[in-house]
Formats: sequence, C-alpha cells, structure tokens
Amino acid sequence: DPIIELFFDSNNIFFDNGDDGNIRGVELELEMAEVGPFSLVSNLTYIDAELNYTVDNGGSPETTTSSFPYQPEWIFNANFGYEHEPWDFGVNLIYNFVGENTTIIRRRSVDPSLVLGAVHSLDIVMRKGFGRDDKGGGWTLGAGIKNLWSTDREFSWDGGAAAVDGQ
Repeated sequence: DPIIELFFDSNNIFFDNGDDGNIRGVELELEMAEVGPFSLVSNLTYIDAELNYTVDNGGSPETTTSSFPYQPEWIFNANFGYEHEPWDFGVNLIYNFVGENTTIIRRRSVDPSLVLGAVHSLDIVMRKGFGRDDKGGGWTLGAGIKNLWSTDREFSWDGGAAAVDGQ
C-alpha cells in the first residue's frame, strides 16, 4: 500500500504517496509504584523508521530514503509522583523528551528537509481530594503548570543545496 508523504517546495506543501517504508523499534518501560509515598513510571522508545519514495530530478526519477515525517528516533518520558494519603494530596513531576524529527521531507534529492530539533519539557500536576470515604465518594481538584521548563522549538534545514547555502 502507498505511504503518504509530505513535501515542501517553493512555499507550497504537497501530499504524495511513497513507495514503501518500514518502522521497527523497541520500548522499555519501568514502573516503581508505592515506594513509600513515591512512585516512578517511565518509558524509553527507540524507533527505526525508513521511508522510500521516488522523486523527479528534472525528468529522471530517482529513489531516495528519509525518515517518516514527525517520527523521532528517540522518545523518553518520566513521571515522578508523591502521594500524601492522610491529606489525600498528590504531586507529579513529568519530564518528556522527543528527539529530532523530520517535519517536511525533501521533494528532490537536491532539496533540503525541514527538521525539528529535540524538545525537552517539564510539567507539574497537583491534585487534592475532598470528602472521600471508603466507598470512593467525594471530589478531586487538580491543577498543573505546563512547560515549567522547556526548550524552544528550533527548525533547521537538513541536506540539499539550500541547506549548504544556509537558506
């Protein structure tokens, strides 16, 4: 079956079908729940993704290879939790890492691809329960701060004449 591609050319975006592709990977998960009032849940994912497609280089078709758009090679998440049961209160500190990934792939072998650099973020989420009993009644108030710390999203050109010329 064809695979959808996303191309960028002269300020236009095109959707086209790729020839074939493969996605392989492995994910490792770690969960340490209720180590006293603390917990840790995390995962690490490695993805080997390859997209093969044909491009037209001035009348002569050429097969080229790229990663799938928006498919990073590495993803890591960690959730550090603290629960204070007497107060029915909890805090979670959540770290996320998404590795560099191609956002728009080259349309010709001389064109560059647009790449989003690796992104880190740190969020905090707090919750407080009220009126709970043994039957699970009551309600919970939750709040969070997203991007307590994060890296800026930085794009760059990868490969092709335009990337070499710094355009």
